Amino acid sequence: MQVVAVSSTRSAPSILHALKAQIDPVFLPRSVRLLPELPRNAVGKLTRQALHALADRRVEEEVGSFQLRADHPCLPGHFPGAPVVPGIVLLQAGLEQLGQADLCVDMVKFLHPVLPEQKVVFFARASGVVVRLTGRQGEQLVMRAVLKAKQEHAPHD
Repeated sequence: MQVVAVSSTRSAPSILHALKAQIDPVFLPRSVRLLPELPRNAVGKLTRQALHALADRRVEEEVGSFQLRADHPCLPGHFPGAPVVPGIVLLQAGLEQLGQADLCVDMVKFLHPVLPEQKVVFFARASGVVVRLTGRQGEQLVMRAVLKAKQEHAPHD
């Protein structure tokens, strides 16, 4: 099951997180898709055909972008003379764009170096408790991460 929503203030993962507090896990959607607007026809109706077309597409949602200033203090020590944005800085920027503190990193790969002042655009796709986060410079994939919801552990007696 998938939820389609229109929101200018919330990310897809944050909507899914809010739903977890309201809905029994059995009925929780596997993913949330954010759209700029619902696909209404000429008379303003939302048709079954348009909704089925939405459900058939697997889309990553853009969650934000990031650029590290050339004078950032982390750069001089990260490859002196040829500074590269540290992977952890890139990952942290992506997590901040998601705006969710209840995710932990299951896997991350840095696929291409990012230089200071280069813009990275982050995209996310949520499926159940898993969020796939990618960072791109144009068509170049620079980072890929798999995030999972933090497990609530009951204290041991």
